[in-house]
Amino acid sequence: NSLPVLGLKIENHKVWHLLEKKLEGHVFLSVNMHHRFRNAQIHTTQHLIAALIQGVYGAKKISHHVGEDENQIEFDLKTFSNKQCSELQILANGLIRDDLPITISYPSKAEVMKNVPKEKCNYDEMRIVRIGTLDYNPCGCIHVPSLKYIQMIKIIGYEKTPRGIKIIYNCGDQL
Repeated sequence: NSLPVLGLKIENHKVWHLLEKKLEGHVFLSVNMHHRFRNAQIHTTQHLIAALIQGVYGAKKISHHVGEDENQIEFDLKTFSNKQCSELQILANGLIRDDLPITISYPSKAEVMKNVPKEKCNYDEMRIVRIGTLDYNPCGCIHVPSLKYIQMIKIIGYEKTPRGIKIIYNCGDQL
């Protein structure tokens, strides 16, 4: 109804779209598909980078920030070098070239608990996003169908933070 969604609120396992005013009756929803696809590229890239950093260096993701021109993902790494930065970009782009599939599943809680830390198993029914055999994570966000849709990752840089290392990147339609 031409009102922007200002935010989301989860209450009693229901997602509420927050607007400037209350709507009643029939509502028309319009989705900016370019913006949605771009966010799917960025979010899936975040999964890919996090899986690689955890797999190669054993570091966990602390935070992720999406921006118009660049994105930031922070890890609990103690150090990171130009060589590691270059290797990460080459490895990620090789996997994009190999076009690993992205699959969505709703396994039993018992199966999820075999593959996911207990603190992430908050619900009886969970949506799992998988990147080939590289990544297995609970996630309700949108993703591209396979890595080829990311197109390419460019790591712009990295910097030390009080909690670890922040990697700055862009991908897909941001390039």
